[in-house]
Amino acid sequence: AQIILLSIIFTNPSTAADELGFRNIRLISEKSAVSHEDKSAIIAIDIELAPNWKTYWRSPGQTGIPLEFAIVDSNNLMDIVPLWPAPNRFVNKQFPSLSTIGYMDRLILPLRLVPVRNGQAVSVVLDISFSLCNDMCIGAVERVGITLPIGIPKRTEDAKIIESWLARVPTKKTLDKFRISAIGNKDSPEELRVAVCYLGTDTGADIFIEDPAKTSFVAPLELIESQGAFKLYVAKADLSLASNQSGVAPLTGTPITLTFVAHDLIHEHKSTVGLTVPDRDQFCLDR
Repeated sequence: AQIILLSIIFTNPSTAADELGFRNIRLISEKSAVSHEDKSAIIAIDIELAPNWKTYWRSPGQTGIPLEFAIVDSNNLMDIVPLWPAPNRFVNKQFPSLSTIGYMDRLILPLRLVPVRNGQAVSVVLDISFSLCNDMCIGAVERVGITLPIGIPKRTEDAKIIESWLARVPTKKTLDKFRISAIGNKDSPEELRVAVCYLGTDTGADIFIEDPAKTSFVAPLELIESQGAFKLYVAKADLSLASNQSGVAPLTGTPITLTFVAHDLIHEHKSTVGLTVPDRDQFCLDR
């Protein structure tokens, strides 16, 4: 799809804004100020999309462009860390490799601000570039800023919605009743198998796959084995990528990130691609 670059700020919903994919973009904060004791603060990029428009996750698939931001100006800011909420998979049934991964209606991307010095105000101005798609795709670049003064922190009117999106950020902790692993398939180089030990009840759980080569796995995974808590899925690398690795899954030993998304569990796991499918009974007993 053709990407059209824009740099327009809309402060109020309008028909024109709906046609361009989003109604408003701003930085919002969980608290009204930072205290002398605060070692970090949570703000968020809030993009209100027009109805039926989508924007993208950090690994959106081959036709999407992920949101990125650059610091234009800041005061007392050491670091800024994005906390990506779990995305959705938007399936193109006719052309599965043209599916995308992202968000519809609204995206609130929490950011953790780490100040250089405690006990001082923190401010930041960001240039945010992001893409939106419906029947057409549009690129936008917007400049937004926020200042958190030093003072007694109070919850803002945006705190509740930021917290709801923070609840969708994957946990990275080791869990007693969950395990996930990626395995290559030497007989089918386009395939990556994903073994899961999951005791939940969400039959529509999804798994998002990322590797250093940014191999695209946007088509839905296929569940090929299910026995009790053990599930085995197959993901296929997209064939139509314009790269030498088109249709080739990550090789054994490649670092990989697996994000498991179910209604009762959102978990991010970093490991390497294995060689053999684990024994289903032992795989779940280990947890």
